[in-house]
Amino acid sequence: MINPVVYIPLELKSRDLDSRLILAVELINKGLNIVIGQQWSLSKNIFNVPQGLFLFKTVNEIQATQMVDAVDAGHIVSATDEEVLACACDECFESGLCHTAAKNMHLFFANSKKHAEIVKNQYTEMKNKTIITGNPRMEIAKKWGKILYQKEIMRIKNEIGPYFLFNTNFGWVNSIWKENEDPRDIAIRTGHLELGDKRSIEAYKDEIDWEKSNMYELERVIEWFTKLDTPLKTVIRPHPAEDVSYWKKKYSHKDIYIIESSPPTPWILASEALIHTTCTTGFEARLLEVPSLSITPKINSKYHSYILSNLVSPTAKNYDEAVEAISDFILGNNNLIMNSNENNTKMKEFFPDLDKISPVRNISEIILNNIQKNIENEDLEYKWTLRKDCSWVNLNRRKEWINKFSASTEEIASKVQIIGNILNVNKEIKVQKIDDSLFNIWSN
Repeated sequence: MINPVVYIPLELKSRDLDSRLILAVELINKGLNIVIGQQWSLSKNIFNVPQGLFLFKTVNEIQATQMVDAVDAGHIVSATDEEVLACACDECFESGLCHTAAKNMHLFFANSKKHAEIVKNQYTEMKNKTIITGNPRMEIAKKWGKILYQKEIMRIKNEIGPYFLFNTNFGWVNSIWKENEDPRDIAIRTGHLELGDKRSIEAYKDEIDWEKSNMYELERVIEWFTKLDTPLKTVIRPHPAEDVSYWKKKYSHKDIYIIESSPPTPWILASEALIHTTCTTGFEARLLEVPSLSITPKINSKYHSYILSNLVSPTAKNYDEAVEAISDFILGNNNLIMNSNENNTKMKEFFPDLDKISPVRNISEIILNNIQKNIENEDLEYKWTLRKDCSWVNLNRRKEWINKFSASTEEIASKVQIIGNILNVNKEIKVQKIDDSLFNIWSN
């Protein structure tokens, strides 16, 4: 029997938490119970928690293993794919989805019509389970971001003043895992690298070379920027899959702010401009209408146009071009925002109804309908607890997992209250800790 409960396992707090909490509050307002937080303890207890609906955030081999368990445990399995939000080509969209996930999902929420078409063609199993809903992260960027992060943006501006934000994305060459595990092994485990496929091996090598060249040029630009005689500060926000200690050691002697475990949106909105190296945050900056520049030295690489960031915002192919563009921006000679008809057409090609749809409403209504169709007795006084004769299995999380996702009850309760006010939810919402960084959220 399916219960009125939705399980939302998360991996990267900075990327996933806020958009999923908005969805969670919307679902609570519709009468559902939510279990949300770090994925590792929840996956360990898939057979111990009451049957409900799981909403996974990606569809790679690691998530697919958990999907198999969820199906065996009698849960409804649904998913989005947060890894492909800004994809601009078929290969990019297809890279996120593995066949095991395609076979085991009951519902898949596609970011766009193009996304849906590609995954349906990729695996026949996706044809009848893919629904175009949009992505809640897009809704934050277009609608809720400035309201949701209003106090955070003011705090950042008051504490730091005007600054340039340098977002890094070197998850392979500066991996959070490198202290205890070879990142190459993780690439194999997730299906990103297939040792029996020469093309896959070559593509992985090209990606490593791509990251190294990007990192070299970006570090040169940061060094130059820190020496400028301006009031502009330097803020570096490493990707959550990176080893942040690398950046702290490299710039420990300078007046530079290293930001970790924070969602990108408030830091983008509070900045004068964003500098990145073909990162999804460049695409998000475009949605937020914040100036940005992508440093992309290998313009002939497939990764140059792999995601939308370089197609809808300015680029520089090396240190010299980046320095010139940034200098002109500081002097007021350019705005680092590309708003040409070609760029607008590219945005509309991938997201034609961006200003009209509500991904949060779309996904929440589909989830509610699927739970209602599979529920036997609608218990208005439902209280979440473990299955009969089951005990919670405790898990000592690895340091890398803790760095990726840690949250307190107070932090979650505060965010839920802010979101509830934004969504005009007139209910008392309660938050209870289940395990380290894992919570039950509900309303009477």
